[in-house]
Amino acid sequence: MKKMISALLALFLLLSCLPAVAEETSMAFKEVGLNIHFQDVIDESPNYVRLTEVGIMSRYPFVSVLALEYYAFSKDLMQELIDNYSSYSEEMQQMIQQLGTSVIADLASVVVTNADDPYDIVRMLYGRESDGELPQGVEVTELGQVESYRYLLVKMPGFEEPENYDYAAEYDMDPEMLRAAFQDLRADSTRVCDVFAERAKTAELYVPVDPMVAMNGQYITFETTDLDGNPVTSAELFNGNKITMVNVWGSWCHNCVGELAELAEIHAHLQEKGCGVVGVETENKPIEEVADSVRALLAENGVTYPNVLLPQGNLVFDGVRGFPTTFFVDSEGKILSVPISGALVDKYESTVDQLLNGEQVDTSGQTGAVKNDSGAYRVIVYDTEGHPVEGAVLQLCDDTTCAFQPTDAEGIATFSVSEPKVYNIHVLMVPEGYAPDQGEYKTLDTWCDVEIFVEKAV
Repeated sequence: MKKMISALLALFLLLSCLPAVAEETSMAFKEVGLNIHFQDVIDESPNYVRLTEVGIMSRYPFVSVLALEYYAFSKDLMQELIDNYSSYSEEMQQMIQQLGTSVIADLASVVVTNADDPYDIVRMLYGRESDGELPQGVEVTELGQVESYRYLLVKMPGFEEPENYDYAAEYDMDPEMLRAAFQDLRADSTRVCDVFAERAKTAELYVPVDPMVAMNGQYITFETTDLDGNPVTSAELFNGNKITMVNVWGSWCHNCVGELAELAEIHAHLQEKGCGVVGVETENKPIEEVADSVRALLAENGVTYPNVLLPQGNLVFDGVRGFPTTFFVDSEGKILSVPISGALVDKYESTVDQLLNGEQVDTSGQTGAVKNDSGAYRVIVYDTEGHPVEGAVLQLCDDTTCAFQPTDAEGIATFSVSEPKVYNIHVLMVPEGYAPDQGEYKTLDTWCDVEIFVEKAV
């Protein structure tokens, strides 16, 4: 085992800094509002490099981030680890996870925000000191402004060289070999970062696109079936209501199921106002296998409003990345506001009332967290098809300390911390077959469940 770990550790650090010739290719990131020529640098680097569109971290003020990540291992090794991870021993998997969190460097990022003080946003994102000052070596350059959005380039220090290489002896490795490998690693990562910084300064900037906000004003139209296989159209469901709440949910989704009884009550109230609720089910198993249990679940919670199966190939529903997500549409299926993501039951009926009165609807303050009575924080990780993700490593932090937990077979990581308050949650590592998640999630200031949805790796 020691020899295997030694060889793997060597592969993590050894690389060739001879870049290949690659054609410069443009890369567009809509949620950041930036078009940059950088694919050629990714192609020519011997190590695994990627640009990650973190996406919409906040809407009020708007904050979106494009992060440049550099991994201290080659593309070939990265693919080998992904392909063979499940066959490794538990000890090897743990070692890979430990190495994986220590050999990834955020070299740079572009922060886009319409905050009054964009530099304050950068300090909140990257400040490591109690006074919010940026770490030593971090450089911030303003790239430009489009309408109210300002673009800031943030260069990070990159990989920090270890104080010593004494740990090399544990794996029967030559410390000088490791030192030389690290210097090569640092040189290539610095080159990649410098090229990114230069190209970011000439990148095309445009108004960022929030996919959820962009749904406002679109139309939901579809043909599908109910649980019994009867054909149903959106027109049949919407035409009789002034406003319809379209609740996208799944029986596998803890927070979705938790709000069913209250949705049944809301539907009864809305019917008195000429409105109603429609459930759109996203199941992670063939409907034939779960239809009976779903019917029982709906009956147990007093649900009488229509429930239909998720239409396939629908552009609006395909854009849903969190569950439950609730749309508000008029009698023709026009989306009347930014959808609500998360089980925010207390906002549903008031949103309908505002829309009936012709008022503007504010969907800020969404968290997607739901209170529980377990005396702990539970974080549940699913993929976007509703399957629980086992083996994701999560971090829960306050201002001074962090706790770490992997998810179990049900995708749940439980944090039994000393006191309830608002904590930040990050996904440190995902198992084989999933794309890294760079989002930041928050708990409520009381015990709650937080659901996170991760993408399948492309």
